[in-house]
Amino acid sequence: MKKYSRNKSIIFFWLQLLIILAVVAVLAIEAFFYLYLNGVTKPGKKPVSITPNSLLLESINIEIMTKDNVKLSGWLLPNKKSNKVILMLHGYYSNKADLLSLGSRLIALGYNLVLIDLRGCGDSDGDRTYMGVKEKDDIEAVLTYILNDNRLKAGNIAIWADNVSAYASILAIEKFPEVKLLMLNNIYPNALFYFNKKMSLPFSVPKEIADFFIYQNVKYLLDFKPDENDLHQILPAMQSKILIFFQTKAPGYDYVKDLYEISPERKELIQLPRVGTEALQPGSDWEMYFNIIKEKLSLYFPISTEESAVVTLGKQQ
Repeated sequence: MKKYSRNKSIIFFWLQLLIILAVVAVLAIEAFFYLYLNGVTKPGKKPVSITPNSLLLESINIEIMTKDNVKLSGWLLPNKKSNKVILMLHGYYSNKADLLSLGSRLIALGYNLVLIDLRGCGDSDGDRTYMGVKEKDDIEAVLTYILNDNRLKAGNIAIWADNVSAYASILAIEKFPEVKLLMLNNIYPNALFYFNKKMSLPFSVPKEIADFFIYQNVKYLLDFKPDENDLHQILPAMQSKILIFFQTKAPGYDYVKDLYEISPERKELIQLPRVGTEALQPGSDWEMYFNIIKEKLSLYFPISTEESAVVTLGKQQ
């Protein structure tokens, strides 16, 4: 009887120890995800390194207030040759200055430009990125500003956007029929997906467990559900826009092609070694990237109102 009681005590001890170790392991994993995701959402503000004036471009500093009282900083680069406006939106850990190399070329083509820092970036208010969910409000505020600015007299708007802002743009444009063309670089389907892509775990965790910890921490840190606003449900209904998808050819970017395939037929998919802000860096095939953008603008967003495009969409390059 004593032996049975002793064995029972030993088993109970080991069970207690296993439970304690399991709780410690869960708390350690939770702490890791919390700290990691907090860092992902607060990457710091990349300094605005150059201005339009340093490139001898005429510009006007603008400030725009969002509906949740976030002050956005941007540049308006006017061009009296047309009333067509291109809104240029940077991606993750970037700012409006990173787009000036491409912007200077677009100004030379005759377009008006608006370059804006999203919340938590550049000179705008905030210290955190919301992976596009709240940046949607930024883009809505900027589009409203563009349409109400008498200096622009904007009739039609195109958007060039990279990852975070590409996703946010799709969420934002429902109420803006003036947006005719979107050039979307490495767009992703939802915030949870992009958090997963951003994370590099030093240990192996099943996807379902990682999704759970990401979901709970993002919900707590950022106060939204990261699996909502999925573009797989939104894009198929987007009938009135021309969508140009730019996808990096490297492995791991097939999600862009997936979104292209479910979109309505007014679309193109262009695959290049590098796209978006990365394609604008020194040493990249930047001229090839710019020439493709120039070609698409001349087809689908021409300066001259008399110029009519023969629109052949639904193709891949």
